[in-house]
Amino acid sequence: MKIYRRVTMTLMGLILCMALVTGCGKSAEEINEEFTQLISAKATPQSMEAAEEYAETYAKKLGTDGASNMIAQLEDYLTQYINTDCDSLQVQSLAAYFHKESGLMDEERIKDAETREYYEILKKVHIYPVYQEEKVQLRVNYTTLNEVFGQNIDPALSRLYEIKVWVTDSPATKNATLQIGYDQLLGRALAVEELIDEYADCVLIQEDVQWLYSTYLDLIMMGTTNTPVFDYATGEFNSQAKSAYEDFQRENGDTAIAWALQEYFAYLQSIDYTMDYKDSTASRLFFDSCHGIRMAAEKRVFKQNELYD
Repeated sequence: MKIYRRVTMTLMGLILCMALVTGCGKSAEEINEEFTQLISAKATPQSMEAAEEYAETYAKKLGTDGASNMIAQLEDYLTQYINTDCDSLQVQSLAAYFHKESGLMDEERIKDAETREYYEILKKVHIYPVYQEEKVQLRVNYTTLNEVFGQNIDPALSRLYEIKVWVTDSPATKNATLQIGYDQLLGRALAVEELIDEYADCVLIQEDVQWLYSTYLDLIMMGTTNTPVFDYATGEFNSQAKSAYEDFQRENGDTAIAWALQEYFAYLQSIDYTMDYKDSTASRLFFDSCHGIRMAAEKRVFKQNELYD
């Protein structure tokens, strides 16, 4: 492992040094080729550090479109490390420095040099650890990523990163339980719809906004397993959700979300705002109806903005 790490660091260092020495007259094509070479290897702390440093040096030289593509690729590389390439033992070595009750990390307690170096590299490359479900998990730090590169990239991508801060730092659900209020949930969905409305032509955001929009609409209409919109015991529709949805309709009547809520309320009225989850036919009809409304709302906002396939 140590030999591999030294070889990786040496190769990445050589590439970065060559880039820095010859960078003044480097063409956009050369920059992109060298960056692609950097992120083509397995993602390691050292390779991510080299890629991040290269992006900091050259993203601003590529113009908005080129910088946006580079930072989107860097984000993918960080995600690749988190989801696939990370050394789980190395990640879990950070667990000793978390307060288990609060879930907060006390980085001042890190005395081991190797662990300290690992943690500092993670911070530098816009990754932060959290302690959840009795283990350390890694997240992309979209706040710092945006702070470093936001001025060079497409405003659409920067806005998306602002929304992704919510997704990583304050997820809407945890363990199939809604973690935010219905008004906040609607606010997040609206932020995504507004992003689509304003930046319909940005290809880089399409996959993310489609997933986010669909997810939020499903949560709004169907709730979660542990936070259902109909009470399991009484079968009655959640009064807090109904109030929040009605307020949203009044204040944002020209949105696709408001249209979806109008269709949703029409269906709820047809079943008298009650549901027996033990009735498989009624439950299936409810979920099918919600799915149909969501699909129709997506077509309204995405086709209007030429994002819907």
